[in-house]
Amino acid sequence: MGLPTAPPALNVYVAGAYPDADTGRVATFGEPGWQFTPSFSVLQYVGTDHPLGPAGAIASDAEALVRAEAILRPRGLLPADTQNTRITKESAGWQVSFARRIDDRVDYANKGLRVTFDANGQVRNILVRRRPLLERSPYPTRTAQDAWALVQSGRWLTFILEDGAPTTPAQLDRFIARSVDIVYVEGEVLGPRDIVRPYYVFRDANDQTIYVSAIADDLP
Repeated sequence: MGLPTAPPALNVYVAGAYPDADTGRVATFGEPGWQFTPSFSVLQYVGTDHPLGPAGAIASDAEALVRAEAILRPRGLLPADTQNTRITKESAGWQVSFARRIDDRVDYANKGLRVTFDANGQVRNILVRRRPLLERSPYPTRTAQDAWALVQSGRWLTFILEDGAPTTPAQLDRFIARSVDIVYVEGEVLGPRDIVRPYYVFRDANDQTIYVSAIADDLP
């Protein structure tokens, strides 16, 4: 496994919230089932009685992605800085996940953009958190070698994110990294202003992920 070379500095951001007055903006969609919680920056669609999109079974990953984009783009939910990160076929349908990019690096979020299709190929749920970034400041970075040394000493973090990791707890007696990247992490909302910082994410063959801050002298 090769280790990435970090730039001399990376930006750290302050994420905020939307004003309470934005609660009713989902009415512009003209569809029932949408809810927006500005303080948590969470937009959700629940289509129990009114699923979105045409009916028809989905046959492939590519078709699932096309259908998800066809639902998201006209509603302004697929900005140019968004990338597809994962497509999975489940027993009840398909799930297509996306993430925004910050400084051209993927931003793994808690409640990142996710579209869930039923077995009939219609959208039953959309969930997305995309907090506004209010401030940024550059900080010196930690090398990947130093980050790996912290992993080996047991000084790493885990997060509940839309990063493709399994959602069920795992019992591991060892962690063998197969890849490492520098990403941003947009975790659970803890307050009206939270830090969004870059991390090294180490991933094993089972897609388990562990994280070490990419900012120098920033320890778990």
